[in-house]
Amino acid sequence: MFKAEKSALLGALSSVNDAINSRNTIPILANALFEKSGSDLVVTGSNLDIQISATCTAAFADTFQPFTAPYSFFESAVKSMADGPVEIANPDQGTRFDNIVIKAGRAKIKMPTLPARDYTRLKTENLTHALGLDAACLKKSLHAVEFAMSTEETRHYLNGIYMHVHPGGLMFVATDGARLSRRLMPMVEIDEDELPDLPAVIIPKDTVRAITKRLPEEGDVALRLSDERIELTFGNLVIVSKLVDGTFPAYDRITPLNNDKTIRINGKQLDGAIGRVLTVNTLKGSAVKFYFSPDAVRLTSKPGENGEAEDEVEAQADGSVEVGFNGKFLRDVIGALGAGDIEMKLGQPGDAAMIMKPGETESFAILMPMRI
Repeated sequence: MFKAEKSALLGALSSVNDAINSRNTIPILANALFEKSGSDLVVTGSNLDIQISATCTAAFADTFQPFTAPYSFFESAVKSMADGPVEIANPDQGTRFDNIVIKAGRAKIKMPTLPARDYTRLKTENLTHALGLDAACLKKSLHAVEFAMSTEETRHYLNGIYMHVHPGGLMFVATDGARLSRRLMPMVEIDEDELPDLPAVIIPKDTVRAITKRLPEEGDVALRLSDERIELTFGNLVIVSKLVDGTFPAYDRITPLNNDKTIRINGKQLDGAIGRVLTVNTLKGSAVKFYFSPDAVRLTSKPGENGEAEDEVEAQADGSVEVGFNGKFLRDVIGALGAGDIEMKLGQPGDAAMIMKPGETESFAILMPMRI
């Protein structure tokens, strides 16, 4: 039915793996769908929440018919073949189509199929809003906030990234209650003269991770969405996903307004110091005490059975304050902000901290303090 290079076929298969659940109670959803589009083979995986399609070049026979095959077995079979072209054939060569044969060299592997007509797809007919985005800028925006997504199923509306139109561009927000991160994609990074009237949506955490894993460092993304679905097309991929059904909290209300102490510090140096202090801290919460002074910040761990630790990093501050933070959470923030200096805006010891790159006003993280 068709031939494709082993490397190209495996590339398409690996691109759709996050959308396939082999333990699904619907047998066909453990399968991948194989279809033809022009001179390309289209491989699709779906778990009814997210659907990923990837293309690769193939040579088709006139007898080609769409089919589904068990994803894990098909991928393993292709991996086991020698490098070079792999042929997929219908051994019955008639109206029946119950099996396929995967061939390369003298090797043959036969496996069952299920009809393509029975494969369930996520509907995309009513995606009435469209937008063009730069792939690298979208990847950067999602990465800047995804660490703060909640995994608590009792608050499902926090299990993802909230995306909405902002006066300055497109805003991405995530929070788990202990920390919040927001990132503004300004209009100069959007392939539109003005933003359309996009609905505010919550992109599920699994979809976010699938997108950020696959987004390239260059190129464009065609985004379409409605209140219930989102579709992203880039490179040889199309990702379709349901959206979280819920109302995201009014996150602006928790932004600290009275933090009058600004500390400027090298993010890499602070990250390293936190890591060293946490080496003896195995207690839940990764608690670290920070002593901020005008020219340095001293970090200490709570003494415990594994010992205690402290470190100090140069800093520029316009005040002094002592405060405890979850060290792991702060390292997540630093990692999302990227290389270079960061600014921390602090108030009283019990106030939440604002953390950002110098000069930023709309993109920052908020971290709740810990009592140590």
